[in-house]
Amino acid sequence: MSSLTSPLIELKNLDLGYGANRVISEMSLAIEEGEFIGVIGPNGSGKSTFLHGLSGILPPSNGEIRLFNKPYSNFSRRELAQVMAVVEAAETHTFQFSVGELVEMGRTPYLKRLQPFSNQDREAVRKAMEATEVLALESRPINELSSGERQRVFLARALAQETDILLLDEPTTHLDLKHQVESFQFLTQLNREHNLTIICISHDINLASEYCSRLLIFKEGLIIADGSPEEVLTAEVLESVFGKHFFLGNHPQSGRPFVINPAKKK
Repeated sequence: MSSLTSPLIELKNLDLGYGANRVISEMSLAIEEGEFIGVIGPNGSGKSTFLHGLSGILPPSNGEIRLFNKPYSNFSRRELAQVMAVVEAAETHTFQFSVGELVEMGRTPYLKRLQPFSNQDREAVRKAMEATEVLALESRPINELSSGERQRVFLARALAQETDILLLDEPTTHLDLKHQVESFQFLTQLNREHNLTIICISHDINLASEYCSRLLIFKEGLIIADGSPEEVLTAEVLESVFGKHFFLGNHPQSGRPFVINPAKKK
């Protein structure tokens, strides 16, 4: 479906906001197929609004988003859900769905009303739960799980959609250090082996630097820097965006930029 000459997703003079509150103004950006993009910036800088625009949840007040060189308005919600999956930062459920039931919801875009699951649907759900290590939790109610376990279930549901694009809002927020690293390693594997396009908001600059090939740094609804971690993670950029000085080094194994928050003087 993708074009050889057009970006996978293209934003043209995009304005996004809520009511009279405009959060993102005149943003233009191209996202190529197979990129692994990290989105970083302080709270309130427009990162989640940006992701909501990309997902189609938040329609633009001005400008345009194009997918496969076609306006988003050409796609139904079902068609968009067959192309991109979304994992929100803090999702809650009032109903006592089991883990298996929640992951099965990832197949909804492919099913007509009351249509039973096919073998392909069941296989997609099983593989997604295996990949995220939640298969053993299949019969457990989602609200009885820890925050970290729930986050992995939501990722499994997104993977069960079998989409070309994965949008993630703070996917490692509730995970311990081991699962944070494993999650990014797993996303990198999906990106490389399946050419999955990933756009991921992260508060952890070092994880984003280590695993993402491209970083977008947001401040007040604008992209202040766009490029590889080596290009954009500079002391000047970080101080401009976060309002404080950071020490910068390189990871001893990968050589990627590594940011150190200076300790407060006692």
